Amino acid sequence: MLNIKKSEPKYTISQLVVELLYSAPVAHIEHLKTTSYAQHKALNEYYDGIPDLTDSIIEEYQGLYGIQTFKEPMLKSTTFVEHLTKLYDYATKAQSACDCSNVINRIDEVKSLISSTMYKLKNLK
Repeated sequence: MLNIKKSEPKYTISQLVVELLYSAPVAHIEHLKTTSYAQHKALNEYYDGIPDLTDSIIEEYQGLYGIQTFKEPMLKSTTFVEHLTKLYDYATKAQSACDCSNVINRIDEVKSLISSTMYKLKNLK
């Protein structure tokens, strides 16, 4: 008899949470480095907003599915805009693997913050 081990889904809510929480201090560092006032403000809005949004996702998810395990962040990028692009993509894939509409809606809020931050960083100087 073959012993086939079931693999974990690649895009999980717990990994999304790790990636989102990791992005806050990265944004804060970028906020301190920029010479653009518009980017400074956009990054400030992002790192102020993302922890609470993330917390609401994982608390609701763990309320339904129990305490999760968390691994190290895996999304690495050369620029913060590139990081946000990868994060948005990861959020979309984790969202599609989720079957709870409330959590899906909360991820939409995160994606909205990510996309508006990307717009501001790319277009406002």
